[in-house]
Amino acid sequence: MNNFKSILFIGIIFLIPLQLSYAGYDDFTVNVPNAQGGYTAIIIKKSGDGYVGPQGEYYSEFPKVSQLQTIYGINTPNLTIQNSSNNTTPLTTEEKSVVNNLFNPSSECTSAKSYFDNKVNLSDAFDNVEQGTLDMCNNDFTQAILDFNKAIGISPKTGLAYQGRATAFYFQGDYGQAIGNFTQAIGLPAFEKDISGNPIASDELSDSVIYQKRGIVYYAEGEYTLAIDDFNKAIQMMPSYMYCIYFRGRAYDHLGNHDLAINNYEQAVSIERQMNETTIQNNITLNNPKGSDDGITTDIEKMVNSL
Repeated sequence: MNNFKSILFIGIIFLIPLQLSYAGYDDFTVNVPNAQGGYTAIIIKKSGDGYVGPQGEYYSEFPKVSQLQTIYGINTPNLTIQNSSNNTTPLTTEEKSVVNNLFNPSSECTSAKSYFDNKVNLSDAFDNVEQGTLDMCNNDFTQAILDFNKAIGISPKTGLAYQGRATAFYFQGDYGQAIGNFTQAIGLPAFEKDISGNPIASDELSDSVIYQKRGIVYYAEGEYTLAIDDFNKAIQMMPSYMYCIYFRGRAYDHLGNHDLAINNYEQAVSIERQMNETTIQNNITLNNPKGSDDGITTDIEKMVNSL
């Protein structure tokens, strides 16, 4: 009888904390594999009918380890690309200006601000992507990354969130993370679902932009062969990508193939001049009443002249 009471007493001791862990506590610890071969503890908090992660991302149901890995970049090899040549390539002043314009979200700032004029609460992936864009417009890249994280937590297949996060990492000088996030964005739609909840298909134009940007970051990392591969993919989709062609030439130059480099420079300048000529013919100005671009130095010519 005494033995039975002892067993019953021990059972009650073990049962009480078990019950409290489900009914009384709102914090849950998930051990996620990390890059060092161990585990990192991620705290998930209960919030209403869902759960909230450490960076404020909301989950309608308890998150899977794979979701947490996606957001926090833990043990995801493609998020950190090691530079095998150990030789980063500094951009010239002219190149940096062109690249910053390519990556700069300024064209999206007005629409993002307008979107929030009547918004109060961030409730879905779209809201957080727009907020992340506004953060980048204000040069707050750290906060932008947090907002893109939230968007991915809500909807893991939101391509624009990965692209935005890649851009923020680029401006922070973290090229490895930028490459990894561009990689994750390839093949994803801008948003997982439309306003009616229907799936959205990915589009080739979006991927061509990603290949162009990832190629430029590969180039800056000194990964010339990988850069050329990305530029080839982008150009195959969009043959008029003159900056891809220019930087492909730069990559060939670094690999010692100077004839191919010159060929790419000439091709890029030709495309830009044709585009400028079309623009001028469509918008005749007082400074150029005949619609000619004679005497105008193109961006690519400036970059070539700076080498």
